Amino acid sequence: MQFPGNPKSRLLYLRRQIERLPPYPALLLVVGARAVVEPLKLATIFIAGEGHWVTGGLMMLFAYAVSLFATHWLFVVVKPKLLTLRWFARLWASFVRLRDKARRWARKRILRLRISWRAAPRLRASRRSGKSSPSLT
Repeated sequence: MQFPGNPKSRLLYLRRQIERLPPYPALLLVVGARAVVEPLKLATIFIAGEGHWVTGGLMMLFAYAVSLFATHWLFVVVKPKLLTLRWFARLWASFVRLRDKARRWARKRILRLRISWRAAPRLRASRRSGKSSPSLT
């Protein structure tokens, strides 16, 4: 098996090979990638704990970069195959519902903070002037 010379075409070739996988081997590929990266993150804590801060910090950056870019890329590639598994599709739908609910909750809280932040100068001014119950409008 010979890979094409251009790095982009190599990545495209790898993507096509991964997309050909059936659902369970694709799942195993993603789980395997995570199984390599997560212990590496734990090992960096022990290395930094021994006083090797620079080595531990660089390893942590590397582990997070691999986790963020490589496993995310893998998941994006295999997600359509994984969604053909009924149990995974239900689990993913539950995750998406929970994520959207958390986003709505966070948006409400941010909006309330922005409103109170805008009202804060008026509240301070009304307290200085001696008004007992300031209006927020």
